[in-house]
Amino acid sequence: VIGGEITATYAIVSWLASALIPHYAWRIMWLLGLPTGLLLILLNRWIPESPRFLLARGRLAEAEAVLRRFGAKLVDIGDTVAEAVPGRGRFTRINAGGLAGRTTLIVLLGIGIGFVTYGFQLWIPSNLQKLGFGEAASDTLLRNSALIGYPFTFVAAWLYGFWSSKKTIIAVTALTVLSLVGFVSLGDGVTRHSTLLTVLLAVPMLGSGTLVALLGAYTSEVYPTPVRSRGSGLAAGVSKAGGVVIIALTALAIAAPSIRATALVASVPLVLAVGAIVLFGVETSGRRLDDISVAVSLATARATGAV
Repeated sequence: VIGGEITATYAIVSWLASALIPHYAWRIMWLLGLPTGLLLILLNRWIPESPRFLLARGRLAEAEAVLRRFGAKLVDIGDTVAEAVPGRGRFTRINAGGLAGRTTLIVLLGIGIGFVTYGFQLWIPSNLQKLGFGEAASDTLLRNSALIGYPFTFVAAWLYGFWSSKKTIIAVTALTVLSLVGFVSLGDGVTRHSTLLTVLLAVPMLGSGTLVALLGAYTSEVYPTPVRSRGSGLAAGVSKAGGVVIIALTALAIAAPSIRATALVASVPLVLAVGAIVLFGVETSGRRLDDISVAVSLATARATGAV
């Protein structure tokens, strides 16, 4: 659902850009996020705390109250051995024992997402205009590409939940890499193939938005409760860090990077991420969070000599 919202938002914003910028200039786009930002602040008081977080802090009554709101209740699953994950510091805990490989793949995937979102997609409108598309025409092309990819976000969500979380992430990442390789191969000549250009643009938009959603869900599943929020924060942080790095690199460039250059740079961390997922990724589909937590906690405890 989140991936669908991201892709739909890109389509809506592209449409608004093509309609508004010719009349009001680019600054009008900064005002579009104001209503939703204010709404989120107002809605914050109704966002419930995680029952697992409350239980980890010994706040049993509050956890039970949150669960009752959703028609759920606490179940005693016995001793989970290492719900307290061994570790010496804040960030060493998400790299201890069986968690190190998972942290590696999350970092690589997050950086790759940042490179695509803040690198390739950031420069695409300028590159298209440089290659002969007008401002409105480039925005319309991006809108159409986002709309084409929109239905596939729901397919990816279904595959993640009912087929395989690990294989879905691999498939979406690999598909995104293939589209970027298409831009690397064709370079500026891609504009001579209008249908192919639209399809190739649709895939990174679909891929980056979907991967943001999949990464968030996957991260929350592969880390035990005591370090889950830290792992989720890391995933969000590295995707933004990837954006900072790519923007810094483009800012240092003498000329605006080409389609080929931005696609090539964005594809590198994603290729590495695919390898890391194959090596270190775990299957979470069809498994309870408690089972995943117990397995990784035991591995971590053995690696650190806790058991």
